Formats: sequence, C-alpha cells, structure tokens
Amino acid sequence: MPSQRGANCRPQQREGNRVAVGVPTVRRRRLGGKLRSLRGDLTLEEVAEASEGAFALSKLSRLENARNAAKPADIDRLLDLYAKLGRDVDDELRAALLDLTKAGSQRGWWHSYRGVLRPCPMW
Repeated sequence: MPSQRGANCRPQQREGNRVAVGVPTVRRRRLGGKLRSLRGDLTLEEVAEASEGAFALSKLSRLENARNAAKPADIDRLLDLYAKLGRDVDDELRAALLDLTKAGSQRGWWHSYRGVLRPCPMW
C-alpha cells in the first residue's frame, strides 16, 4: 500500500541536482493575460515587426505566457508600442501593469518558511 505521506504533493521535475521551479506566479499570469488582451487581434508576429527589433517574437511569447519575470522597462516600452498601434493605454492601466510587473518578481510569503517546511518526498 502506498504511503499517505506527501499524498497531496505534486511530483517535482529534476534538472541535474536542482529542482526545476518553472511555475509562474499568479501575478505573472495576470500580467500576461492583460498583455494578451491588450494585443487584441494583432498576432505576435505583427507586434514583433512593429517594434522594429525591440521585441523578439519569443520574448513577447514568454511575457504573455508568464515564462519569464517581466522587467518594468520592457513593459513600459511594450505599452508605448501598444499605444502607438492604437490600443487604449491610459495612465491608470500603465500604473497598474507596472505595479503588477514589480510584484511578479517578488517571492511569495511562503518562501520565508523554507527552513520550517519539508519538501515533498519524491516517489
């Protein structure tokens, strides 16, 4: 009979000697969703082309899919580009997305408990 210990834990992927922590935070996912909705009916290729080399297609994709933490300067430039492309980017939206960007790179409250909580057992 399998052990009940760690029954609610998700299995972790391993890369060499370290555990892969590729799960985007909720804040980064929210930011990515907002960026995707701002892009609207434009394709990633169209936005990358309109940026004149400032944004590669892969970078736009990683930002929208929350694979990388966004930098405030990148989001600011991307919002400038969307405004240039006719999207409605007001000061309130810009401030909210920049706040979300800064919050997305912060660790969650649970990181302070790393020494207290044991990791899930590998099975």
